[in-house]
Amino acid sequence: MKALRHALAELGGLFVEDRGSAIAITFVLAVVGGLAATHRIAPQYGGALLFVGLAGQLVASVYTAANRPSTGSG
Repeated sequence: MKALRHALAELGGLFVEDRGSAIAITFVLAVVGGLAATHRIAPQYGGALLFVGLAGQLVASVYTAANRPSTGSG
């Protein structure tokens, strides 16, 4: 039971650790979903928008993490 709790805590930590990324991903999904619903864009354009938006968010997240001062003791 302890192992299951630990696994669930680790899984939850993946989503909570970087709150900014979670918010950005949710924003991209909401914007593209809203565009697809209201403007009836073709699925391939919706997919391309998702790819560009999420790839851009990933690049921004990596850039931010690379420029963050390390807190390690080594």
